[in-house]
Parts: sequence; structure tokens; C-alpha cells
Amino acid sequence: MKKHRILFIVENAAVPQDIRVWREARTLKQAGYDVTVISPKNKNFPKNYEMIDGIEIYRHPSFNGKGGKLHQIMEYTNALFWEVILGLNVFLKNRSVIIHGANPPDHIFLLALAFNIFDVKFIFDHHDLAPELFYSKYNARKKAIFRLLNLMEKLSCSIAHAVISSNLSYKKHIIHKHGINPDKIFVVRNDPELSRNSKSVNYKRYGDHEITELLYVGSINNQDGVDLLIKTMEILVNQLDETRMHCTVIGDGDDLPRVKKLCAELRMEPYFRFTGYIHDRKRVQNFIEEADICVETAPKTAANSKSTFIKIMEYMSAGKPIVAFDMDETRYSTQESALLIEPGNLTQFAQEIVRLSKDPDLQKRLGEYGIERIAKSLNWENSAIELLRAYNYLFKNPD
Repeated sequence: MKKHRILFIVENAAVPQDIRVWREARTLKQAGYDVTVISPKNKNFPKNYEMIDGIEIYRHPSFNGKGGKLHQIMEYTNALFWEVILGLNVFLKNRSVIIHGANPPDHIFLLALAFNIFDVKFIFDHHDLAPELFYSKYNARKKAIFRLLNLMEKLSCSIAHAVISSNLSYKKHIIHKHGINPDKIFVVRNDPELSRNSKSVNYKRYGDHEITELLYVGSINNQDGVDLLIKTMEILVNQLDETRMHCTVIGDGDDLPRVKKLCAELRMEPYFRFTGYIHDRKRVQNFIEEADICVETAPKTAANSKSTFIKIMEYMSAGKPIVAFDMDETRYSTQESALLIEPGNLTQFAQEIVRLSKDPDLQKRLGEYGIERIAKSLNWENSAIELLRAYNYLFKNPD
């Protein structure tokens, strides 16, 4: 009997750059499935086709525009075209296909509908709240695109034979908003893999002739609040007279030019280093390990409050103390490994950075709690169990 081939379709990041998709793909490969991935190209992963760890990866051209709503529409239209072409190619080679579609955008259900006549099963992997994310970027709740995104999210969840939610907040969201059957929803968190080589963490004493190194890792788009990080540093330097601070920002995104401009306008350039996107995860891990305090300045929005940030989990895994705004999923993830700040209160954010920088015992306590929480609960080994449960459900419930 021919093995089932899982066809991952992801649009908003190249694979294996998309860490969540890559972990899922590797887990399913190890479980005995054949796995193929369709994703866009980028400058770090420009090949049309390659095989990595026994997983086939087909990449299609990306639409390069200047950003904005029109750009996104063109980007998603381009992606859908290539997903149909490449998906058909995979299907013709192996008719026993399961489509595993990761959002955003939420258009992959269209492929699932087209292939449904051939009894192709569809798993909807709910990475982001696309309507709320759109609103946070463009402030357009009443516009036609926002209403369309809500409809696409509902259809994706309704048509799917199983739904994978990134956290419990997402699961509750689609149950209450769209009336989705909770039995077919499985929570697969984007938690880190357990480190096989644990390292001791050093917490520097305040008064040593060294700089306190802050670190931000992640996307730099309007909804990510990196501009708030620049403003927080301005408070640290000019209002609190804490000039022995420096922050490394790792990542890229549409908002990076505006963030750099703000940094220059506030004369904060000496206190920042922008590395751009780093695709070598070992280098990123080294930056995290060398940091004293890790930060998350995403503002409170409907999307952010319900989202689990990958960077938070990586900070905890490395035993780093965290300062972040107090939001539902951030609080659930971090618990006692972070100082959580009233959303939008940049003065308090700056003050807590100072307090943490002067208290190595507090740094150690927060860091050790984070390591313990990852080791006992929030790790990929546990998430992988839920992923495989979703696939078992798929085969036990063929309709």
C-alpha cells in the first residue's frame, strides 16, 4: 500500500526558514510519512527544488513589491497560482495526498476544495489570526478585505478535516467566532526543541565595567512594536540616565526603514545594532546566549494578545530574563520568567529593564524558571504528540 504523502503549503516564509513548519515536517517524516513542502523562494533559499533530511521542497517565485494592501493581494495571487501548479504536480506523482495548509493567507482551502473530489484530506494549520492581523496593520475593520478575511478563516476551519491551533487562545477563538467542532481542533504550540547540550548562564553584576546587552529577535513590521523599543531606549538614556545600555535587533520586515529613521531622529544610533535577518539559527542562538536581558515590545492588539511569540519561547529556553508587555498568551507562556509591563507604558518598561540590570539574583530566578518551564511543559516533544494526534484523528474520522 502506498504511503500517504503530506503536502505542506506555506506562503509567508521560505522553508526551512519557517521554523514551525520545518519542525512539523521533520516530525511527520520521522513518523513514517512521505513529506513534500511548497513555499516561496527568498534570497537565503533561492533553489526551485531541493531535498533536505529526506523532505522534498518545491519553491516558487515571490512577488516583490513595495508593501501595502495592493502588494499583499498581488503576493497572495502569485502564490496561489504556483501552489496550484506545484500541488498538481505532487498529486499526479502520488494520489494519496494530505494537504497541510499553513496560514496566512487563508486561501489554501481553495486547493483543498479542488482536490476534494479525489478524497484528498485537508488540515488547516492556524498560525495567525489573519483578520485581526490585517486590522492591526491597516486599521481597516469595516473594509471589504477585512470581511473577506473573516469569511476565508471561517471556510478554512469549516472545510478542514482537522484544525491545528497554535495555542489554546486560537482554539477558543475559532470555536466561539465560527462555531467549529472542538473535537477536531488540536493545540500544537510553537515550542522549542529541548536542548541536548545545556549551558550554564552567567548573570553579570551591576557595577562591572560592562554594557547591559538587550536583545530583540523577530519580525519588524508595524504590529511588532520595534519603534516602541527605540522610544524605550530614549527614555533609558535621556530620562533615566542609563547610558550603559545597548540593544541588538535581529530581524527584517516592512517597518525596518521607519524604525531606523526613528532611531536616527532620536539620536539613539550609538545604542543599537541592526543585524537584519540571520538565517543561521546557531548564530541567532549565540546572540541570545550572549544577551543579558531579552525584550518583546509588541503592542497589545487583538492579534498579539492571543498569539504566542516564538522569540519568547527561545528566550526562555536559553534561560534569559524577559521584559514584555502583559498580554494573555505572553503571560501564559512566561509565567514567572518575565517582568510583564502594562501595555503601552514605556516608562515602566524602561524602569523594569533598569531594575533587572541591577539585580542579578532576579535575572537568575527568572531565567531558571524559564528553563524549567520549557523542560517540563512547553517543548516541541510535547507539541509533536499533539501533532500526531491530529493525524490519527484524520484517519479515524474519514468524513
